[in-house]
Amino acid sequence: MWKPNRLFVSKSALALALIRSSMAAGPQLEAAKLEGLAVEARTAARHAALSRQFRLRAEALDAEAAGHEANVEKLTKSAGAMVRKWPGMATKPLETEREKAMEARRAARESRKSAEKHLRLGVEALGARK
Repeated sequence: MWKPNRLFVSKSALALALIRSSMAAGPQLEAAKLEGLAVEARTAARHAALSRQFRLRAEALDAEAAGHEANVEKLTKSAGAMVRKWPGMATKPLETEREKAMEARRAARESRKSAEKHLRLGVEALGARK
């Protein structure tokens, strides 16, 4: 019969404590912590909690991207018609804001995919229990 070793139990307890503390402390965890917790998730409750954290992270990234896009709009208007005619003439701050907006949108999409995956895994774990 399989017996859990102490290291496995302590990691699982730590992961659950991190999820609970993150829900109480703030709306989202860092990406690296979420990925680490995702590897160790085994139960439906953990998958559901991770799904929520990934969804909250995606919402925060969308808000960040919207801020960068607003800055792009502002910088484009201040640059004049030259940038609209020839986008290659854009200034470095404008290009930086565009890149940050694209990166935030990409990260939000990836976070949403992870949220859907863990929601699905949580439902499957519930179904396997019966």
